[in-house]
Amino acid sequence: MLASLIDCKSEATKDGRNAGGELSALEQRYSRIARELSVRWEEGDIDAYLNCLLLDDRGDRQGFPAEVLEELMFLSSLRWQLQNPQHCRADQCLVDQFSFNPTSDLKPSGAPQPGVVI
Repeated sequence: MLASLIDCKSEATKDGRNAGGELSALEQRYSRIARELSVRWEEGDIDAYLNCLLLDDRGDRQGFPAEVLEELMFLSSLRWQLQNPQHCRADQCLVDQFSFNPTSDLKPSGAPQPGVVI
């Protein structure tokens, strides 16, 4: 079901299972919520619903198991990425920002560079 919402490498079957026949933890444990997510994803009304699931506004909820929470966070992140394609993912930005080749930066180029001890 949820696998059919996104463009996965593995094709989803009619009942929403991936090619391996597995349901997500969310679909296994909270099938009603998984169905509601699928409907709201198609209608574009998913953001408020995801926020309701992820944030405890009543103060008395015990929360989801870790694997279900991870899947909900993934869907929330995926939704944000789809709505904001101009922004790179945080981990990609950090890699781009701090990437360098230390061996080429420290090679002498004839004359000593200021601040570099050879």
